[in-house]
Amino acid sequence: MTMFKALLICSLVALGSATLDYTRVHLVDHDAATGNLLFRGNMPTNSSHVFIIDTLLSYLKKRAKEASVPFPAAGEFLLYDISLNNDFDGKDFKGERDFWKDPSTKSLGQFINWPLGLAGIVPPKLFPKSKIPTMANGSVWKLDQIPSRVQQIRNWLTTPLTTPNKKVVVQYVHCTAGCDRTGEVIGSYRMRYNNNDVIDMYSKDVAECGRPPNYWSTTALEWFCEYITNNPTFGLGPKVGDCEGFATCKFAGHCTPTHNTTITKQVEITSEPEQLHPCNDDNDCAGLCTYCQNGAGKTPPYNCHAPTNGCCLDDADCDGSYCMNGPGHAQPWKCHGSVRNPLYAVKQK
Repeated sequence: MTMFKALLICSLVALGSATLDYTRVHLVDHDAATGNLLFRGNMPTNSSHVFIIDTLLSYLKKRAKEASVPFPAAGEFLLYDISLNNDFDGKDFKGERDFWKDPSTKSLGQFINWPLGLAGIVPPKLFPKSKIPTMANGSVWKLDQIPSRVQQIRNWLTTPLTTPNKKVVVQYVHCTAGCDRTGEVIGSYRMRYNNNDVIDMYSKDVAECGRPPNYWSTTALEWFCEYITNNPTFGLGPKVGDCEGFATCKFAGHCTPTHNTTITKQVEITSEPEQLHPCNDDNDCAGLCTYCQNGAGKTPPYNCHAPTNGCCLDDADCDGSYCMNGPGHAQPWKCHGSVRNPLYAVKQK
């Protein structure tokens, strides 16, 4: 188990800086009776690893307005900052945690840390079908506790706030990229409480992040699907869909939905891509963190060598992370945190 945990943590390590990305912040659910709201997104810090609560709240307010959902006035709500990160996520996680350690922030809300790690290591399909119901209702969740986590999120959403002078709970669930661990928790929530089947759930995960959750989180979603399918108290059963048929994944790598959705097809290669980016000299490749292959023994037309050293053009080049190519980021762009996939992903529409 220790070896598996170390393997998974390595896939989630974040060593660079994260910046809050509006395109990954989304309203997930709203309870009209309580006024409480549930959002998802990525790490709410800036390039200096500072927790930027004002920017975060402005993004949440804007998303609520887009959905025609009322957002509480300043001072009338508590922010529940639900982080799925751990100490291996570096300075951004530390900056977030330090913000909430300050006694002056107590009136703003609370920091809730639910690090994830082990549920999605081995997919259900590798076990005998007779064992899946028992595993899905027990041992799989020993550490990650996704069933109880999503139930707690639901309870916070539907329970009126009793804190004096506060009216609403605003939950913000996030990891680093806002795609994998966040997609795992929010996808599970949607299957359990929003009556989303696996295809609808995964489509929303893809649309709200811009790419599918990675192997670890997609596998965990398969297990959660089995959990609610094989739990008669929920009354969902086969309505959830094919728990093992909504995505295909490469071990520890990218996943691809098996249904139609707006994503970029990934083709991994083991040799240098031909005519990826034509060039005459290194200046033509400067924005790609790479170089022009125009040296001795090379003949025109020359091409830029595949991006290296954590560089990227978009999220598909960043295995288990995301490309920091958003507004305010100038080229060359780099993957956030975890080392990029050494097999450069060629995009084909």
